[in-house]
Amino acid sequence: GEAPEVASAAHAVLARLLGNAGDYKTAYRHAELAVAAGAVIESNLMFPSPLGELGLAGFMAGKGFDERLFERGVELEAKLGRLGEPYQSPRLHLALGLLYTGRLDSARALLGELLERSVEIGRIRSTIGCVLHLVELEVRAGRLDDAEAFAAEFEHLDRQLRGDLCGEWYPSGLVAVH
Repeated sequence: GEAPEVASAAHAVLARLLGNAGDYKTAYRHAELAVAAGAVIESNLMFPSPLGELGLAGFMAGKGFDERLFERGVELEAKLGRLGEPYQSPRLHLALGLLYTGRLDSARALLGELLERSVEIGRIRSTIGCVLHLVELEVRAGRLDDAEAFAAEFEHLDRQLRGDLCGEWYPSGLVAVH
């Protein structure tokens, strides 16, 4: 209760992890708690955006695409002048919402900006995440050559980061299936 930024960060991280695991209902609840904690964590470069997590968890839980909620997170991020970890940005969550609702050109533009920023500041984890989402986006758009190029980039970066062959099979497999 005396450290709202800790509560907000913890709930935002839990929302992301639970959403990644497919438990969207519980993820949504933790995202609500992250926002309700009242901390202005959008400026913290270490943790996911509570507003972005709430928007994406709500969408994945079947509550619709609340573009205004994502935009509030983006506006707050801009107001605070946050130039940190692109993969924690509410702009990433907005891009994913746009991707999942078929607004591919808008999602591509946002993901491209986030990728450019990730490369610019040398954040390999953010770069890999953006490249992974661009693989999916280009597959959905039917641009398999572009998807294949992003999958190759993902493989290269993943080997630099982890050195094993664990994660790189998903993007190339997704392209191969299509």
